Amino acid sequence: MLQSVNHSKGQYVRDGIVHTNGIEAVWSLFKRQVYGIHHHVSVKHLDNYLGEMCYRYSRRDMQEGERMNDLLAKVAGRLTYKALTHDEAEIPKATQR
Repeated sequence: MLQSVNHSKGQYVRDGIVHTNGIEAVWSLFKRQVYGIHHHVSVKHLDNYLGEMCYRYSRRDMQEGERMNDLLAKVAGRLTYKALTHDEAEIPKATQR
């Protein structure tokens, strides 16, 4: 069930468990990732940047090697530079997988 707090009325925590600290922490981590790693994000790939951040956050308790092995186990196929940088409509069907 979705609940909310009303900051304009000075309410920041309700019933001891409803608050915005979690989402504020996640957005802070995402902003640090953009400024520290990527320096710029495009609208086209924003969903991928957020997906990467969610992946890292969800596995934050793993050691770096474990996280890398988990990532490599999920790789399916390859991503070409052309597919990464061009719109799908510009890529011939024969090269799309």
